[in-house]
Amino acid sequence: MISKEDLKLGSVERTMFITMMARARETLREDGIISDRYAVEMYEKIKDIFPTEKGDWKSETGVVVRTVILDGYIRGFIEKNPEAVCINVGAGLDTRFFRVNNEKITWYDVDLPEVIEVREKLIPHHKNKISISCDALDPRWTSEVDAGEGPVLIIMEGLLMYFEEKDVKRVIHMMQQQFPNATLVLELLSEKIVKKTDMADAVSKTGAVFQWGVSSGRDVENLNANLKFIEETNLADKMYLKMGIYKLLSKISFIKNLSNRIAVFRFV
Repeated sequence: MISKEDLKLGSVERTMFITMMARARETLREDGIISDRYAVEMYEKIKDIFPTEKGDWKSETGVVVRTVILDGYIRGFIEKNPEAVCINVGAGLDTRFFRVNNEKITWYDVDLPEVIEVREKLIPHHKNKISISCDALDPRWTSEVDAGEGPVLIIMEGLLMYFEEKDVKRVIHMMQQQFPNATLVLELLSEKIVKKTDMADAVSKTGAVFQWGVSSGRDVENLNANLKFIEETNLADKMYLKMGIYKLLSKISFIKNLSNRIAVFRFV
């Protein structure tokens, strides 16, 4: 069972409810573009003890579209590397494992102890899914991952924008030291949105603050000499999946410059 006391988390950790509820609501829509029954189950479990009024449409639409993009990248990686080790850093209430699981991957969910405690109460266990209770900036979690000889995929969704640049640089260095051949899939905030959390109403209500952003995924290469930029998808280019008008809006530089992007990197 989950209680109100279990939901007393820090401002950044509370943002995990925004993303979970966005996925649940989209799943319940007749024309939904994602399917996440575990998000729906969580939504049902907490709706009486957590505010479930509709979040701002911009945040929710962004969550849904980034989910489609991320799932696509991750499924593609797993298809090429069926025994991959996947590490979800800052997991929150993410249930992506169940959407991409091929029964051969090993999946790690890394987050703060209080978040993992909530996850353990809300999300089903699986023999291939392992939880690590640890701050993302604490190198201890990297040593708890058994990467073996298999290819490693590291996922950071909805996390790095809450770090200062020095901490982004630090965590990338940590990961490069432990997983020198890993592929990274990162959600990146536009630098134009830094400190402007009020542009995302649902996030601003939690008290969380956007700390770091970039104008291009290539900018992240500057943080580590061994990090190579591979490709990126601007969310504006996929927003038409939810809002047809974006087939036109995505051609406007101003719109694209304000949008998050999902970028792929590799350590070399």
